[in-house]
Amino acid sequence: MEPDPNENRFNRIEGKLRLLVILSIVQSLVIFALIICMFIKQFMPSTLSLILLAVVLGSFFYSFRSQIPAWFGSASRFVFSQLIESQKSETMKDGK
Repeated sequence: MEPDPNENRFNRIEGKLRLLVILSIVQSLVIFALIICMFIKQFMPSTLSLILLAVVLGSFFYSFRSQIPAWFGSASRFVFSQLIESQKSETMKDGK
């Protein structure tokens, strides 16, 4: 039995559409990368400033490496308690 000619045509069209989608994704990524590069050139400080910032951040994280997980834990507990509290007040308002 011979394959349906319409099936072959649909397969070729499907392949061309896949190629167009891949090309559009690549084009979008290239445009995004160009925009990021232009933004970096416009607003980023000099290399020395970035190196100094990296050194300062690295020394900060090294100095407080044992306390940082506790900070994240307390911050997340605070955020989630505020969310739960706001949901409770919303349900109380809806119940009245």
